[in-house]
Amino acid sequence: ASQGVTIALACVGIVVLAYAVAWHQIRIIFNHEVQREINRELEEQRGSAASPVNKAFLEREFPAVVIPHRPSRAGLTQTCVICLDSVAEGSLCRELHCGHTFHADCIMEWWTHVPRSSVE
Repeated sequence: ASQGVTIALACVGIVVLAYAVAWHQIRIIFNHEVQREINRELEEQRGSAASPVNKAFLEREFPAVVIPHRPSRAGLTQTCVICLDSVAEGSLCRELHCGHTFHADCIMEWWTHVPRSSVE
């Protein structure tokens, strides 16, 4: 009977692992689709200096949130890689679907004003 339980638990473990791998792949595909949509929106707006980038799309996909207290990993503090300042508790930030966090103003400025390369 214990061997049957062990086999059943192993099967459940395999199913859970397969589900986790599939979920991870779906998130990767979704992140690529969102990034392509952002690039498309920015590319459409680049040709017209009078038209601002569609900030509504960016605001909808990446809303600004106040960062709560998060314990740092291994004593490291989170840094906004755009301005290189720390992301402190209470900072207004945008978190990408991949988990990277930036100051809300920094990433919006970068998305809307940094020239893009045509190479992807």
